[in-house]
Amino acid sequence: MDEDDTHVLQPTLNIGLVGHVAHGKSSVCRYLSGKRTQQHSQERKLHGATVKLGYANCKVCRCAGSCPAPVCFVTMGGDDPSLPTPPCNGCEGPTYVVKHVSFVDTPGHHDLINTMLTGASAFDGALLLVAANEAVPAPQTASHLAILTQMGFNNSQVCVLQNKSELLFGGGRGVAEGSAALESHAAKIRSFVKDTAAEGAPLLPVSAQLGHNMDALAGWLGTLPDRGTGVGGGAVFNVVRSFDTNHPGDATRSLKGGVLGGALLEGSLRRGDTVELRPGRVTRDEKGKVVSFSPIVTKIVKIMSGKTELPSVVPGGLIALETDIDPALTRADGLTGMVAGKPGSLPPCFKRIFLDLTWLTAHQLGQKGAGDASDSDSDSDSDSDTSSEGDEEAAAGGGGGGGGGAKGAPKLAPKDRLQLSVGSAITTGRVKRCSNRQGKAEIVLDSVVACRIGDRIAVEVKKEGKGWSLAGFGIVREGVECNLDGGAQLDEKVVDGAEGEGQGEDEASTMPPSTTSAATEAADETTEPSGPTLDHDTLNFSEGGDEDWRQRFTALLEEKSRALLDHTRLKVPPPVLVRDGGARARWMNFGATCLALRRPPSHLAAFIRAEGGLGEVSLAGLDDISEAGTGSCGDLAMGKLQLRLHTRARALMDKVCKLLRKYCVEFVSCKQCRSAQTTLTRNDDKDIRRRATADMVLTCRECSASTFARRI
Repeated sequence: MDEDDTHVLQPTLNIGLVGHVAHGKSSVCRYLSGKRTQQHSQERKLHGATVKLGYANCKVCRCAGSCPAPVCFVTMGGDDPSLPTPPCNGCEGPTYVVKHVSFVDTPGHHDLINTMLTGASAFDGALLLVAANEAVPAPQTASHLAILTQMGFNNSQVCVLQNKSELLFGGGRGVAEGSAALESHAAKIRSFVKDTAAEGAPLLPVSAQLGHNMDALAGWLGTLPDRGTGVGGGAVFNVVRSFDTNHPGDATRSLKGGVLGGALLEGSLRRGDTVELRPGRVTRDEKGKVVSFSPIVTKIVKIMSGKTELPSVVPGGLIALETDIDPALTRADGLTGMVAGKPGSLPPCFKRIFLDLTWLTAHQLGQKGAGDASDSDSDSDSDSDTSSEGDEEAAAGGGGGGGGGAKGAPKLAPKDRLQLSVGSAITTGRVKRCSNRQGKAEIVLDSVVACRIGDRIAVEVKKEGKGWSLAGFGIVREGVECNLDGGAQLDEKVVDGAEGEGQGEDEASTMPPSTTSAATEAADETTEPSGPTLDHDTLNFSEGGDEDWRQRFTALLEEKSRALLDHTRLKVPPPVLVRDGGARARWMNFGATCLALRRPPSHLAAFIRAEGGLGEVSLAGLDDISEAGTGSCGDLAMGKLQLRLHTRARALMDKVCKLLRKYCVEFVSCKQCRSAQTTLTRNDDKDIRRRATADMVLTCRECSASTFARRI
């Protein structure tokens, strides 16, 4: 394998998927790459909710013929290089690869914002997901967009996806009404993203379930330029995950070293290179105070991108480095947050840093209202400088961060606790000195972090009853280095921007997230983006093209998803109830009802029994009901099936109809498009007296959405 093959087989960009929970980030990733990113056992227990960072490689292919854009674009998984490219959607002719990217699927929960920040340290671009059937903005949508803005993204690196747009159509609404709702929702998005990284970015109405306009998204991915190679200078590898690939019971001679996963930000790495991980092992005294750090030196044994082994890598997509480190150190993300690279080329390790702070507003965080109770005392004494050693010393570090006195900004005081996201590392710290008026703070870290002067970090504060919440960002202006284990003891010397080759705030705030240091900027100036790119003129991704994409989405919906617009209703016969003595009644057409609902009789009977109010229930009307419970006895026999109700309840008809409507809402109607054309898999046991032992999945045949149904 030569060097040219490395550039072809390795992804060239990292694309993050961000947005609020359940807005379709994982669904978009799965449609484009064919890979389910929820691999952790905890995520499977939570029915597919994203908890850890998910990763998937994707290749964007274009028709080799003359098919127009965006029909000419199609995507495929990028892990296996032996797979052939898929045929063109338009002419079914051959295609060729125009872009190879890595997706980073981030969780949308508020409590997992740290996980998103870890993944964002490797982003080159982002897809911002906004569900068309929910209000704008959702809280985490606003927070994620604020993070992208503060990290220096611009509208050429962000694409806004109006996902689940098909849910605005159907359900009794015509195409015209659905189109108006889609346009109104898009206008709210455009208003929300003003003065952010997404202002002027493409806005595409898509459906990750139906695939409508996903080819246009593939076309946008194809227009992105590759990351500059930056082969000059030392290598810097950002570790966003680490794990152990060995299994219990493996032979000792076959054990493999720990694996580091992440993105190479600068330089290049080859198989067999010796690399250093900083900060590595941290030594503490009896009180838990940091004393020194000891870098971990290891050798690269293997370089992998998906299922492809590479001889070398350059800055680009996600890769995995197999090393000779003890796998016990890498297990369960034990080395996440480290910085790896060739010895002598890595940034310094600080135990104390000086920050210029910028606080986010309530609007940027997606909060309703102007803020919390802290707004009322913004003009009180809490706005004055607070320092245990004087304001001038607290303001050490120079330069104004801005936003220190913004309305609703947190008021820091000595000994306050903060949580900081430095690259992919998450650590806590204590405020030693601060100036709220000037937006400056000196933080004593609980651990050691490797960063450069001028790097931008996220700052979280602890709110009562809510845990850690994102509050703002800070720029590292100065820092006190930690002692190197076994080396000479360092004086409490402050490293400022001049010594650390840092940069000004204006420069850092406008740089792409992968090049926030001066060293990386210098490397990028010497290299041009590589790889094929597409002309934006072939596809109108400007704000003026919003209406064209909406019209195309509506046309695709009418052409390929007519059933979704029509929303065919199920005709359920009204219950025929006959009293069978004073304490019993029979549902004479119970089998016909189950046939109309396409549900097994045992499940509907178990629901009626579990809901209570009608006493015991049992199947009747057939000589042999052993197969009737699952509905496998044939339509003729099913039509004769009855349900015996052991009850003296009055107004029985009203109660049965009420239970039937409740059953349809919970186990028949689709939760997204409200269609009744659904299937319920993993049916209950034949014995309706036994509780279900497995979760059940409700799948819509029109919009392809899947939801978990509760156990009865």
